[in-house]
Amino acid sequence: VNLPFLYEDEEFHTGTVCFNGIIYPNVPIRLNLFTNIVTVVSPIEKKQVIPDQNKIEYFVIGQDKFVPHDGVFMKESFAGKNLQLYTYLRYIHDVEVISGNTYKEQFALKTSCLLCKDGIDYEVAKLKDVKKLFPERSKEIQQFAKANRLKFNKDLREMSLASIVQFLEKQGL
Repeated sequence: VNLPFLYEDEEFHTGTVCFNGIIYPNVPIRLNLFTNIVTVVSPIEKKQVIPDQNKIEYFVIGQDKFVPHDGVFMKESFAGKNLQLYTYLRYIHDVEVISGNTYKEQFALKTSCLLCKDGIDYEVAKLKDVKKLFPERSKEIQQFAKANRLKFNKDLREMSLASIVQFLEKQGL
């Protein structure tokens, strides 16, 4: 079953929601990565509800914190004073032609990492993307990536980019 939810299941996952300035711990939460809508189970009525999305300041599921950024919820991969890294997880509707008139509808996960520098978002996926944003530090960034054996394939990209952004933040950029 191909479902458009975070963790690819229909289950609600216990987390924390900051809603309209109030922090609610132990709330069942589900994020639809196709519609980018957060659904919770109301602690009072025990019913599935869609809270006012504009009043959600952040929510946390497991170790992942999601924040509103540019009108959608993005995973906050690194939050520094000067630099931030967001991971935008979304499902797009995909149709695969199996044969003739037979189609298979499914959702395809798309992941983008955005580095926010000086209030501007830049999509980054590879080491060279970060080096372009910090040309004066290109050599240091390369050395850091090599020393820490950072990889930028699909599975390790976010973690590697977060390490580099944290390194740059510590350098005072």
